Amino acid sequence: MPARSLAELRRVRPAEAAREVRLAVGDLNGDGKPDLAVTNSAGGTGSLLMQDPANPGRFLAQTKVSVGGYPEGIAIGDLDGDGRNDVAIVRVEQLYPLPVAELQAELSRFPGVEVVWVQEEPANQGAWPFMALNLPGALAALGEQRRLHVASRSASASPASGSTKKHAAEQAELIAAAFAR
Repeated sequence: MPARSLAELRRVRPAEAAREVRLAVGDLNGDGKPDLAVTNSAGGTGSLLMQDPANPGRFLAQTKVSVGGYPEGIAIGDLDGDGRNDVAIVRVEQLYPLPVAELQAELSRFPGVEVVWVQEEPANQGAWPFMALNLPGALAALGEQRRLHVASRSASASPASGSTKKHAAEQAELIAAAFAR
């Protein structure tokens, strides 16, 4: 299958792409180029998109992976110390009461990984405002010292821009913010 950009993937599979809610960026195949790992909010699936080495900024065909349940988080890093990037997905099924002990137990498995909440919703919507206010203090009480970061759309009065072009630009900004990590 030919290389495609993320925008082209969204045009090819709009119904499926609309459900993809969390993403992480990292070099998954060791070629020195950032790749994407995306979870799907419905159906317990994820996608790995490797950059095409011959066409930077474009992706090869998706690789579908089963992630179980309804994933809400995803991370990329050298999680097992073997020198290669891995993907960790954390699923948060409830926000209240906050499952602090369970989250801390998962985070403790990956001590060298930056903790990032990535969401497509604007920063003042979705789960981030609640997590930003409650999770850092709750985790600190259990000994977790890492800062919680966010990658999201800019704060907005509306969850959607109302314009396909503006949405595409916002999506590109979100991906760029995730790549910057």
